[in-house]
Amino acid sequence: MQKEELILFPMLQADTIPAMVSGPISVMMADHEAHIAEIEKIYQLTNDVTLHAGACNTWTALYLGLQAFISDLNMHIHIENAILFARVEGR
Repeated sequence: MQKEELILFPMLQADTIPAMVSGPISVMMADHEAHIAEIEKIYQLTNDVTLHAGACNTWTALYLGLQAFISDLNMHIHIENAILFARVEGR
């Protein structure tokens, strides 16, 4: 997110968006693909974020937080890839 805040977003706020913005956008989209791959690993390790029978409150809180994190990250990725970056690149 630091790369977005320091490099990409200032470019997108400029009066004229520089042509080289496609480079940072490509980097961000590659980062997003890596995050999606990591989410898949989480699903594999947690049986699709499914609590085992008799899970205690700590495990329940962990899995609820994990589900919220994954949901927020997926929304972040969708907004940037499908809306923000698509608008900038004219897709």
